[in-house]
Amino acid sequence: MAAPNPRSTSLRRLGRAGPTDGEMELLRAASLDPERAAAAWLRWIADHDIDDAHHRSTDLLPAASANLAADVLGGDAGRTRTLRRRVWATTLYGLQALVDAAELLEAEGIAPIVANGASLATTVYTEPGTSAMGDVDLMIGTEHFERARVVLLAAGWKRLD
Repeated sequence: MAAPNPRSTSLRRLGRAGPTDGEMELLRAASLDPERAAAAWLRWIADHDIDDAHHRSTDLLPAASANLAADVLGGDAGRTRTLRRRVWATTLYGLQALVDAAELLEAEGIAPIVANGASLATTVYTEPGTSAMGDVDLMIGTEHFERARVVLLAAGWKRLD
């Protein structure tokens, strides 16, 4: 494995804010032109095993696989495709839940705003299977909070403690 990047270490002084060297390689593999993306992938895969990847790296693998040709992924093409399908299904499930909640609130005169990963998944990323989301976020004004809570609970939504 490569030595830690001092810049990445300094970025993490306030917690794990900055990407590691490996995560930077996956970001390159996900976003650069084919030649540079392939080089970044080959550097990453030389030091990592997909099945042992840290969860933040695993979250980047679908985007990398979407940007890389199957021949570059080689024997890992099937594994990355499986990860991408999982992210795709989870994202669609989350986005449908978001739509259901937003429609419910809008019917009550509450106009929510789609925020964070869900807003990116529908505006920036070309397809839902390339960006992992752990949740979906709707923002509402504080003046509508109590009414929104009552409406959502009455419709069967559950409060997570």
